[in-house]
Amino acid sequence: MITKIIIGFLLGFFAGLGNDKSRENFNEKLTLLEIIIPTASIAFIIYSFTYAFEFGLMAIVEIMIGAYTGKKFMDIKKKK
Repeated sequence: MITKIIIGFLLGFFAGLGNDKSRENFNEKLTLLEIIIPTASIAFIIYSFTYAFEFGLMAIVEIMIGAYTGKKFMDIKKKK
């Protein structure tokens, strides 16, 4: 169970790190990471819903928290 929590958080964290689609960077090509992370996140959520409804909701929350943390980390890093 703790492994699923860590995987969900890390998927969200890496998604937050790669989420730099500001107005200047919006029309650039997608990198491999920007294609794999959302696909893996969707597969992880579907996999979690196969166990129980609560696990699926927890997976969504884990990814959201990880993405928020990754985005804030990148904002702090850019300010320096």
